[in-house]
Amino acid sequence: MTSFIRLALLVLAGVTLAACDDDTPVDGGQPGQTLDLSLEVDGTTRSYRLFVPGPADTVSTPSPLVIAFHDAQGSGIGLQAQTAFDEFADRLVFFVAYPNSLEEDWAEGCDCSAADQAGVNDTGFVRALIQDISADFDIDTNRVYAVGVSQGGLFTWRLACELTEEFAAITSVIAPMSVPLSASCAPSVPIAVLGIQGTEDNVYPYEGGGEAPFDVLGAEATIEFWATANNCPDTAVVRRPPDLHDDGTFVTVNRYTPCDAGTESILLSVLGGVHEYGISAEFSTTLTIIGFLLEHRRR
Repeated sequence: MTSFIRLALLVLAGVTLAACDDDTPVDGGQPGQTLDLSLEVDGTTRSYRLFVPGPADTVSTPSPLVIAFHDAQGSGIGLQAQTAFDEFADRLVFFVAYPNSLEEDWAEGCDCSAADQAGVNDTGFVRALIQDISADFDIDTNRVYAVGVSQGGLFTWRLACELTEEFAAITSVIAPMSVPLSASCAPSVPIAVLGIQGTEDNVYPYEGGGEAPFDVLGAEATIEFWATANNCPDTAVVRRPPDLHDDGTFVTVNRYTPCDAGTESILLSVLGGVHEYGISAEFSTTLTIIGFLLEHRRR
């Protein structure tokens, strides 16, 4: 991993140390390209964007795949621009898929979203998407990851519950787990999870709550749920990195580790953070996601 990425991650004081040693940046060659693709799921055409890193054809080993899920009423192209994952995918050689929801949101598993109520098979779409990309590109199927923002984050928790065997790690940004999903969640294997949440979030309250079936667990309760599911220690290691920017936010990291199968359960809390992707000047949301995901491999 390049020194500038390593430095950015070290600011988090142990949330991520670095991606795996084999994630050496590849310089030169053609720049990556974005493909607009589609596939059929249950007789319905589903669309997604796929960023193909430029050096993909020059490396001798399969490449990781990150699948990024947009917010309600968002789009894959919007999330692609917001996160700038592609810049780092080109250097570290991983693919990024940006699926589009069929309804205005994702079937997050609460039976409360438009997609849930319409019976949209979003989990089937994700499984088919992984198969579709893996059929055409040299993907390391032990290093497939999911990340979601806001309502896309709620859906990412569902993937961790129901498609656990497909993913090595997931990250949810500004979205804890819904209460209805937590009641039915039964992950088949351990999975590494990272939640990023602000204490002043006015959409999904940090402490949880809300009216059923729209209620959510608190941010801490969400990570405690996964710490239990992953057979982690009962107590988290808590760290507070130095406050480097005068933006009114402070970062606290609750890390449950070691857990089964090399997983971990981490909450990055932003004191004063609101419901925004770029939640704090204290760290890069994008680099934190990439660093966390890429250091995990399914066992």
